[in-house]
Parts: sequence; structure tokens; C-alpha cells
Amino acid sequence: MKTPYSSKQINLLLFILLLSLVVCPNKAQSQFAMKKRFFDSLVGRMPSFSIYNDNYFVLGAETDKKITSATSNAKFQISFKQRLFSGKLPLNSMLFMTYTQKSFWNIFEKSNPFAESNYNPTIAFGVPTFSKKTSNLTGLLVFAIEHESNGRDSIFSRSWNRVAASFRTKLNDDLNVDIKVWIPFMYEDNPQLFHYIGYAELAFHYSIINDRLSMDLNCRKGDKGWNGNLQSAISYRISKKSNQFLFLQWFYGNAESLLYYNSTTSVLRAGVNLRPLNVFF
Repeated sequence: MKTPYSSKQINLLLFILLLSLVVCPNKAQSQFAMKKRFFDSLVGRMPSFSIYNDNYFVLGAETDKKITSATSNAKFQISFKQRLFSGKLPLNSMLFMTYTQKSFWNIFEKSNPFAESNYNPTIAFGVPTFSKKTSNLTGLLVFAIEHESNGRDSIFSRSWNRVAASFRTKLNDDLNVDIKVWIPFMYEDNPQLFHYIGYAELAFHYSIINDRLSMDLNCRKGDKGWNGNLQSAISYRISKKSNQFLFLQWFYGNAESLLYYNSTTSVLRAGVNLRPLNVFF
């Protein structure tokens, strides 16, 4: 699939976006500072069932092709988290399960078929980290066992498992950084998958206007050549009394869906996003 972008242009764009986030004004840390004592009480008040990743519905088309019913579709994601133990665990830790489903719906084609759905259940253990000097919260460390597949068989089956570790922290009041690495196992039917998704993910969440306008950037680098992907999004909160956002998302690269993991796509979509208001936790 031909695209109007060269690999050098894409990597230059990624570098500029990352640089613009990292060098943004470094505001005072006072708003983020959270003492361990206050965090202890906060954990006890957290709901057992909550939103995990973004829950969105977006419509769009490929940017490098003529817009037709075949190059346009709907994409939606549902994601939730359930704490498995509400009592106090050692180190203020949390044991929880998550489920995320991402689906691609050819809504503009005859009979409106679903092209693909990817399923991602997880069992995870999260531990907050604190500064020894100030007792302020510094990040969240999560260990997880994950499964991801498209629920199909034969040559259309895409399935893999991973042991993952991630760390989320704040560089300043407005910028969250999330680094995730994984070791795959039981992926024998799709050994080339990691040429396109790699073994790590880097994500940024930047608050442009507090509680109203934000930008997200996720990137993966495959272990072969220039393979990988970049997904960026802008969210605008519709009302201060809701968690509903207008949502613009751009995806470029490989493995937007598991079935076509080795295809390169560039897709721009817009719609509505339901997300947790506190993206750090």
C-alpha cells in the first residue's frame, strides 16, 4: 500500500511531536504533589468498577486514498477495569482485571459488516511509588499478564500473550508519560507479529487546557526496519460536568488491527470519547 509519506518524514514528524511535548514549559509540581497519607485514603474511596482506557466511537477514512465506502469505516473501543480486592493490600497495591475491545466496522458498505475485532483481557498488579525524601507520589508501576487475539481460526487467527511491566509518571503538572515493555509467549502461529509491534510502547498525555483540551501520543517500534506505528489524538471536553469529549484521532503505521498487522495504513477519524477524568490513575 503506497502512502504519500516516506519513512524519514514520518520519523521526523514523530521526533518533532515528542520534542514539543518534552520541552513544554515545566510548571511547578505543587498541583501533582500528593502525600502518601492522602493517597492511602484516596485508594479506599476508588470505585471497584471504572473506565480503563478510552471508550470511543469514531468515523473516518484513509488519508492516502480516494474516499469511498471501501476506504472509510467506523472504529470503536470499549475498556473497563474491575478491582478484585477492595481491602488494603501491602504497599498500597491494587489487584485488578481489565478488558479492552477494539472493533472495526465497515459501516458504509452493504450489510455493514464488521471487518475485525481485537480482544485484550488482562490480570494486573499495580503499585504506587513515592519519593523517600518528600513522601510525594512519583508514579504507578504495573505488572500484568495479557492476552490479545481476534477470535478467529485457521489462517485468519491472530493471537499472542505477554508478561508486561509499565511505569506511569508525570514530568510536570500537564504531562504524563507511560513506558511499557513486554515479553511475549505462546505466539507460535504469528511469529512475525513483533516485526511490526515490537516489544515496547511509549505514550504521552498532555493537558493543553486544564480539564478541557488534551493531546495523546502513542508509539511503537517494530523490531525490523521502519515498521511500527504512531497514534495521536486530540480530545475536547464537551462540558465541565461530564466525561464526554469530542475526539480527533490519527493513526499511521502497522498493526492497527491484528488481522492486517503487516499492512501500512494512514487513517483520520473523528467522533466521541468517554474517558476517565484522571488519566494518571
